[in-house]
Amino acid sequence: MRTYGGQNGGVELKTWTDWLALDIAADLAYNRQLHQVKSMKSSDLLDSINGVNFFGTMNQIMKKFPLLTPLMFLVIPVSVIRSLPRVLSLNSKEVQARIERRGKTEHLDYFEQLCPEDGVVPTDKKRRAHLEQVAGQLMLAGFDPIANQFYSTIYFLTQEPQVFSLLKKEVRGTFKNYDDINPDGLVPLKFLHACLQETLRLHTNASFGMPRISPGAKVDGTYIPKGVVCQIANFAAAHSPRYFKEPRRYQPQRWLPSTHPHYDQAFRHDHLKGFWPFSQGPRMCPGRESAWVQTKLFIAKVVWNFDLEMVPGQDYDWERDMKHYSMWQKPDLFVKFIPVQGEKRREVSDL
Repeated sequence: MRTYGGQNGGVELKTWTDWLALDIAADLAYNRQLHQVKSMKSSDLLDSINGVNFFGTMNQIMKKFPLLTPLMFLVIPVSVIRSLPRVLSLNSKEVQARIERRGKTEHLDYFEQLCPEDGVVPTDKKRRAHLEQVAGQLMLAGFDPIANQFYSTIYFLTQEPQVFSLLKKEVRGTFKNYDDINPDGLVPLKFLHACLQETLRLHTNASFGMPRISPGAKVDGTYIPKGVVCQIANFAAAHSPRYFKEPRRYQPQRWLPSTHPHYDQAFRHDHLKGFWPFSQGPRMCPGRESAWVQTKLFIAKVVWNFDLEMVPGQDYDWERDMKHYSMWQKPDLFVKFIPVQGEKRREVSDL
């Protein structure tokens, strides 16, 4: 990033954040080193996952209109249709390779909990399929939401210079050395946490709510018949002026405690508890804490090292260009990462 980020053309943010997020996700899921950032090249796994995105949406639509299913194969490229089997095949190979490396990995990973070194390797087809399914879910869940957070937080920071200045002051004023940035040291950084909360509000990792099948019950006085699938419209709730002042602006100050020096009374009536990006109850996202740690580390290290600027001349509209299929389809976005020298870093922290 120091080599290419400061050049006039910047770096393409989507590709870079996808590389980094999947490198991390594969390492955490099954100790797999993809080295995409190092090689500056997408892996077969990433290419296949991107292909699944559109196919997954079409597949869901066809379930509602089964008579149209044959037409799907006339309008979708063969390469896209093959993407899902390719992802499943690659995941199966990674699971087998991880089983063979039991006891020989560099660090603990999620797979150690699924199939520990002293555990029994499943041999029957059903249990093996379940193992592959869970491992694949952990890998995908660790990739897509994190990539979205990396991408969107950087974008929003480039759009609000005042917010970026406050974040730089907090991060650079807290850590004197890059190596001091660690999860425990990031806990007191309230403005950093507020920035990530605001990113989740403006860019929910899933534009749809987690579905629930009604048992036949009343919700807010309205009877929902048994079997009806219910969801919360996360995007609508998070962007509603009924709940948030200036709902389409990136304003992390709304999430700060009232005792914080940068808290803004203008947001005192916001209904912050009306938005739950990780869902609630027994089906709440189990990876929430891991996501917080990863995104805080990433943003803090980027902000400590670089000033951020959008490359001028781009025709980019957030709500127009961001599309959602099975996952978010993020448009190409070029950003300059300008290395910060020691003296300039001290000037910002002393503001």
